[in-house]
Amino acid sequence: MKKNIILIIVTLISLVACKSKFEDLSFEGGSADFTTFVSVGNSLTAGYADGALYTSGQEYSYPAQLAKQFRLAGANTVFNQPMMNDDNGGVTFLNSVKIEEPKMILGTSTDCKGVSGLGPIRIDMAPTTRAEDNIYASKGPFHNIGVPGSKVIHVDAPGYGDITNLLARKSNPYYVRMASASDATMIEDAVNLNATFFSLWIGNNDVLGYATTGGVGVDPLTSQADFTAAYTNAITKLTANGAKGVVANIPNVTSIPYFTTVPTDPIALDLASSLSLTSFFNKIGNYVDTAFGAGKGAQYRITYVQGDNPFLIKVPATSDNPLGWRQIKSDELVLLTIPQDSIKCTGYGVFDSRQPFDPFTITIEELVKRVNPLQTQHVLTLEEIEKIRVATDGFNATISSLAASKGLALADMHTNMANIKNNGLVFNEVEYKTDFISGGTFSFDGVHPTKRGYALITNYFIDAINAKYGSTVPKVNANTLPGTVLP
Repeated sequence: MKKNIILIIVTLISLVACKSKFEDLSFEGGSADFTTFVSVGNSLTAGYADGALYTSGQEYSYPAQLAKQFRLAGANTVFNQPMMNDDNGGVTFLNSVKIEEPKMILGTSTDCKGVSGLGPIRIDMAPTTRAEDNIYASKGPFHNIGVPGSKVIHVDAPGYGDITNLLARKSNPYYVRMASASDATMIEDAVNLNATFFSLWIGNNDVLGYATTGGVGVDPLTSQADFTAAYTNAITKLTANGAKGVVANIPNVTSIPYFTTVPTDPIALDLASSLSLTSFFNKIGNYVDTAFGAGKGAQYRITYVQGDNPFLIKVPATSDNPLGWRQIKSDELVLLTIPQDSIKCTGYGVFDSRQPFDPFTITIEELVKRVNPLQTQHVLTLEEIEKIRVATDGFNATISSLAASKGLALADMHTNMANIKNNGLVFNEVEYKTDFISGGTFSFDGVHPTKRGYALITNYFIDAINAKYGSTVPKVNANTLPGTVLP
């Protein structure tokens, strides 16, 4: 009755490295001084990928790649990162509490019907990185102050690196292990380096958290006022000594694979099933007309067809929609984290028929109870998508305005990432897209880039820097970086 959706036999594209087109050229920094470079941000700055922070991912973070290219432009750039203990990722606390999971790889799993498929799975390895092991004294100071999970308000938040706040979730395990002191802030640690050049890419989590939780309210959108105040404070402190820099705006988070991979119409029915469901929902419509008022039942008289059919989703019950569910609209979004075994084997998203029943004698009350819509945490409705768009546009207006007023370069990630999604990107004869896994741009978590994806991002930063400061920093040949690892 259900269609075996996404996850997971995917045709993987093996990208072939081509000869660099940037050989035998000379480069320079223009009016920018890249000698002391510091980068502030969230997981995108840290080099997070495949659902974790791990060493080989950090090695290809966009700031690390930028620093390497700055050296090619003649700068003696030193760039130190707070490296994880291993290439598996994950973080523990108090030696036993796992507070961050290890990375995902492409592997085989078996679904509720006993069918094996290929898709992202977590590696079965215990993390060796401990939040309680602060490494600043032995390995700092750090030039990559990218803290996974951080929002703009965290950038200058005292206590964000205080281990005593960790269990209460008032601090961040990644910053706890790299902070210069328990009462330090990310911006303070950056400013203390007296950087000549900086990058700032922050704000993605101020909309992403709301989006990845289906807009249920557990991680609300940051208010425009709070965003503007915190971002202005960060820029003011980073530029106080006259440092030049580059900032990046926020892409449309709803265009990443996390939100675009699962189709809205995966319910595959044979003819008999489609006729049975149509009959059931016709009865429900008649019941609503009687119980709640004539005409209100029409929305529940859903006609199912042989072939693909849309999900049902839960929505707030109102006088106009007394049962609190409806069919999903084609331009609404289903999250990648939707439990697929529930779709395949429990009727999640349409009708729960696990327990046998007589279709001719079942009561209307039982029929209504068996309607099994997707819960709100697995869906973004049009109203929620619009809230995300408005917030993103507002935040980006703040970023653009401050970049202009401070004379900073602006990397337009909103436009650049939209172009990859809509048109793809051909780099040195290799095409990159945003398709889940096969597109080559996004990693197995559907949110963060691959190593090559980070190279594309690095090049967008370089474009902005060169345009603003008259430098000729060379681009990264993304195709020479490690690609998707096959099992």
